[in-house]
Amino acid sequence: LNGLTTYRIYMSTPGTSDFVSACIGDSVNPLFLNTTTSFYQNELGGTTAATINPLFLTPFPEAAYDSWVTIGIDQQPVLADGQTDIAILVDPNVTSWEVGFGAGSGIDISSPIGGGWYILPSSTNGISGDDQKVLLAQLTTDGEISGQFFIQVFPNGEQSQLIESNFSFSQVSCGVEGCTDSGACNYDNTATIDNGTCQFAATNFDCNGDCLTTETVFNVDMSCSGETFSTVHVTGPWCGWCGAESYNTLTDEDGDGTYSVSVCIPAGDVEYKYMLDDWATQENLIDDAQAGSTCAAVTDAATYANRLTAAGTPTSDTYGSCLTCAEQAEAAAGCTDDDAVNYSSTATTDNGSCMYNVTFQVDMEQAGLQPTDVVNVNGTFNDWCGDCNPLSDEDGDDVWTLTLPLAPGSFEYKFTINGWTAQEELLPGSACDFDTSDEFANRGFTISDAPVV
Repeated sequence: LNGLTTYRIYMSTPGTSDFVSACIGDSVNPLFLNTTTSFYQNELGGTTAATINPLFLTPFPEAAYDSWVTIGIDQQPVLADGQTDIAILVDPNVTSWEVGFGAGSGIDISSPIGGGWYILPSSTNGISGDDQKVLLAQLTTDGEISGQFFIQVFPNGEQSQLIESNFSFSQVSCGVEGCTDSGACNYDNTATIDNGTCQFAATNFDCNGDCLTTETVFNVDMSCSGETFSTVHVTGPWCGWCGAESYNTLTDEDGDGTYSVSVCIPAGDVEYKYMLDDWATQENLIDDAQAGSTCAAVTDAATYANRLTAAGTPTSDTYGSCLTCAEQAEAAAGCTDDDAVNYSSTATTDNGSCMYNVTFQVDMEQAGLQPTDVVNVNGTFNDWCGDCNPLSDEDGDDVWTLTLPLAPGSFEYKFTINGWTAQEELLPGSACDFDTSDEFANRGFTISDAPVV
């Protein structure tokens, strides 16, 4: 991480089978872990290394620099290898040392009861191994670290030979020569001794000869503009609503549809808009302003609508809209069939989401229903769920009815009573059998692009 250094603290042992079991502290043998500034704590991490999920390190690489304590592991334990989690000890009479450490402070375990972290003797992550050392902590900070651990060790893994002792460490700076002036072009943030080599930019320019603080990068996505054009320009009061000049012409070097240009503009708010081919046409954001969109901040919501940014802040715009191309495509997508129950009059692109009403009707006059009985429909559309889709007979004519919205496709079904207490029995191969190729006798229907009764 920029400006930070990550350290790892190890316990070296004389033997490859020595076992480190605990790092603890109390009022007699306190445990300290400090930095002169603060420790970096990543939101995906935690107190111990066991909270580090290796699957998160690729999409969230900063998690690899989280500060934590451990015994022998630097990520979630591999149970198949005999590794175990790190157990935490805290004094219930004082604020847990985990609280301060999790907020970036140091660790102070010096209360009468004490605390710390440990593993069981059956865990493999405490074994010293061929490199004869066991990892105890990872610390990321821009300060200098120091600490004192009261450590329990089983020589050669023998618990009867327990050794307990204090171990302390501190960071020694040897000094690094270089330019120590942060305003210099060749500033070295690792240098502690200035050697007179600092070099400075000219007034009002940066070290590359560009504008010092007000160089503004304009970016506009033209891929969904629907415009035919040769050149794209950014303009505004800052240049007298200039036309096609070399300094305000955007280019698309990588061909991804997004055009960019860097312009040196005085500090402060910058009113601007995009136009094409030297004012042949310009973007119109009045409808966005009327809809309350914030990208057209300078507007009367009737005759003009212009964008606003702060000088030095890169923009990320879409030509002619406050919505991104993806958001515009999503807003235009929907069901375009007016026979569908979810028809959208504003949709211009059909996204395959149309649903059509299917009305189920069954005459139960000869079924001998009891007053408390309920007729259900079960089928492939509801996973033969039992009583989840009850029909009703509102007019008491013994014809039970239910209407459901379903997507296009073929479905099998049958009518049942009280869930699956009773069901209709149809003859395989009969006129009611939808699929005569199987052993079942179920009704069925196919929805294409219209309601079904």
